[in-house]
Amino acid sequence: MGRWAIARHLSAADERFGPRLGAGLDGTHVAAVTFALLLLLVRASWAPLRRLDTGAAEAFNRIDALSRR
Repeated sequence: MGRWAIARHLSAADERFGPRLGAGLDGTHVAAVTFALLLLLVRASWAPLRRLDTGAAEAFNRIDALSRR
């Protein structure tokens, strides 16, 4: 059975599924690369990321302190 035999049996739903699957896989790859880059920056103690983390922690501590009053 050749490739043409398989293509002949594709429905309209099958044809729409291909691009959606491709987009999902592309999104997964983008998320994986973004996560890997962020992990490398955290491991390297990148200063702007450290300042962001410290600032967020201080903000949450202020919010917590205000809620305990």
